[in-house]
Amino acid sequence: MAPSTSIDGEDFREPMKEAEKGVARAQRFMIHTPIRFRHLGCEAWHSGMTENISDSGVLFSTSEALPPRTRLEMQFVPVEGKVMGEFPAEVQCKGEVVRIVPASTAASASVLAAKIDHYRLVRRKGAGEDAVH
Repeated sequence: MAPSTSIDGEDFREPMKEAEKGVARAQRFMIHTPIRFRHLGCEAWHSGMTENISDSGVLFSTSEALPPRTRLEMQFVPVEGKVMGEFPAEVQCKGEVVRIVPASTAASASVLAAKIDHYRLVRRKGAGEDAVH
């Protein structure tokens, strides 16, 4: 199990570093799901859509162009609907932008790559109802 860290009074797990897993690069999963994110410590949330997710990071498109090293708080549910009769857990994580592909036109979205430093899973009781476990 990944080590746990307390940040601002909340427990977050640290993803395994790629070198610890003996793998050159984390496996990417092509998961397209809504993501909410904000600058760490800010109140305003922004939205985007994930393009792929791994245990070490997330690639997502958004209308917000954030520079590398921007510290983020991110939330997403990798699977929508019920799985084996239960709603899937929401991933709440903290990390930072490591790469950006700026939008080519005003109507297109930027693509951000963010590494995940710490995460936790929040079990959802029902659609829109959350319970931390």
